[in-house]
Amino acid sequence: MANVNQPSLLGENSQVNTKEEFEKAKLEFKNSIETLVSKVGHLIEKNAKKEKENEKLNETVRELNLKLQELKLEINKLNSDIILKEKEISNYKNQILGLKTGKSSPEDKDKVKSRIKELISRIDTHLDNYEETDEEI
Repeated sequence: MANVNQPSLLGENSQVNTKEEFEKAKLEFKNSIETLVSKVGHLIEKNAKKEKENEKLNETVRELNLKLQELKLEINKLNSDIILKEKEISNYKNQILGLKTGKSSPEDKDKVKSRIKELISRIDTHLDNYEETDEEI
C-alpha cells in the first residue's frame, strides 16, 4: 500500500498544523473579522441615513395633514357662507313675491333685485374658488 499524507483516524499527529500555517489562518481570520466589521459599520451608517430620511418624510406627512385639515375647515366655512347667502336670497325672493302682490315702490324692487344679483355673483365666486381649491387637492 502507498504511504499517503493524511491524518490517521487512530489519532496520529500529522505535520499539517505548522506554526506558519497557523499564522496564515490567524491572519485570514483577522481579515475576515475586519471585513465583517466594516460591512456592519456600513449597514449601521446606511440605517442611520434611512432613519433620518424616514423622520423627514414623517414630518412632511404631518405638515400635509395639518394643511389638509386647514383646507377642510376653510371649505366648511365657505359652505356655511354659501348656505347663509342662499337663505338670504330666498328671503329676498320672498320679499319680491310679497312686493308683487302688494303695492311697493319701483326703487325697493330695484334694490332687492340688485342685492339678489350681487349675492348670486358672490356665490358664484365662492363656488369657483371652491372648485379651484378642490382641483389643487
